[in-house]
Parts: sequence; structure tokens; C-alpha cells
Amino acid sequence: MTPGKLVSLYEEIKAHRGLDIPYTEFLNKYSPVKGFYEKGHPEYSTVCISLWGLQYRFPEHDFSNDMIIAIEQLIKSDNELDEYRKKQHNQIFKSRNNISLLIRKTESSKRHIMQTAFSLLECYLNGLAWSYFKKNSAELSKRKVDTLQDKSNVTLRDKIRKYPYIIFNEHID
Repeated sequence: MTPGKLVSLYEEIKAHRGLDIPYTEFLNKYSPVKGFYEKGHPEYSTVCISLWGLQYRFPEHDFSNDMIIAIEQLIKSDNELDEYRKKQHNQIFKSRNNISLLIRKTESSKRHIMQTAFSLLECYLNGLAWSYFKKNSAELSKRKVDTLQDKSNVTLRDKIRKYPYIIFNEHID
């Protein structure tokens, strides 16, 4: 990074008390970040500079963290329910509101885990499509471009079936 670009970066951070910018834009505007790829960050990450320092955000990471939280909530609620499962009905009758809440938390966590799993899968596929498109867009047909750019409301099922064929030339049955 040149001194001039560093000053420009400082001014932008100062003006907004932080910075959130796509990595590709950061790369063009300021400089590459040392060790970015080695740490496994995808090129479609967002560079975040704040009082917490330099961080990177990308959808797979966010959904992975959501999954961890949902699983922890499920385990916690289910463990609390286990305490009630060990007791007789007459011992827990007065706790039915709390038991009902724990059951709702358990069921909600299960739904959240399922929704997050689908979102995580879709993010992963979208990341593959984005990376492949960026490197190969000139060689692709309009139909493949539209599919990879999700211009025609491509369903998750279509992404699972079509992206591997477009990217790896392999059919998924």
C-alpha cells in the first residue's frame, strides 16, 4: 500500500468511524491484504475495519456461526428438559409453563438448524458460482451466465444439480 493510499484509507475510516467494503473493491482501491487467501477468506468477503480491528465477513462464516448458536441453544434446552424427564408428572405439574417454553425453544432451534443448513449450502454454492464466473465469464454461454448469476430465480435444487455440471462438468443425480 502506498503512503497516499494509506492516507486515503485513513480518511475514509475516519469519516465513517469504520469501513465495510467488498474485498475486491478494497484490493482495487487500496491494496491486497497479506495472508488473505492463506487464511481461507473467499474473494467475495467484506473487509471490515472498526475499533475491533481488521476483520472479514462472508456469508458462510455468518451462517456457520448461526448454526453453532442454534445447536448450543438446542443442547441447552434439551438438557434442561432432561431434568424434567427424570421426574414424575405430579412433580413437574407446576412447571408446565417452563417446560412448554423449553419445548418451544427446542423445536425452534431444530427449525433454525434446518433453515441455516439450507442457507449455508446455498451460500457455498453461490460462492463457487461467483468464483467460477469471475474467472471464466468470457467462455460461458448466456444460459450458463444467467444460471450462475441467478438471473432467472434459480432454485436451490437447480443450483445443486446445475452448478457442479457447469463448474466441474459433472452431473449430480
